[in-house]
Amino acid sequence: MPRVCILGLDGLEPALALGTLAAHMPRLQELAERGTATRLRSCFPPITVPAWACMMTGRDPGELGLYGFRERSSTNAYGAHRLASSLSVRAPTLASLASRAGHWVRVIGVPPAYPPKPVLGSLVSCFLTPAGARPFTY
Repeated sequence: MPRVCILGLDGLEPALALGTLAAHMPRLQELAERGTATRLRSCFPPITVPAWACMMTGRDPGELGLYGFRERSSTNAYGAHRLASSLSVRAPTLASLASRAGHWVRVIGVPPAYPPKPVLGSLVSCFLTPAGARPFTY
């Protein structure tokens, strides 16, 4: 069975990674040459949390209700916010769909990943995991 690896470098301009700085990142260059490397169009707003959630679900920020690192704590409250979490993403993710289909997955640091949701394989939470929070892996 073929294997798939999706490597995302948040905030790294592809022209730098695959061009100007390629000589300083030989393993990344090797992966790009052996596989497929391309620039992906981000969502709007192109902010880490909604961008990764959109990429992993195929949904846009409006469908997900996720526009940044924080979300409203209720649909009627504009002043109260909480940090976005994996519970904010209600659409199935690529990892959950692959797991349901019987494929082993490894997800490492893809936000928002705390609290970790069950997968067939392993999941390591992301930088949004609160200090001292347990569990932070699945």
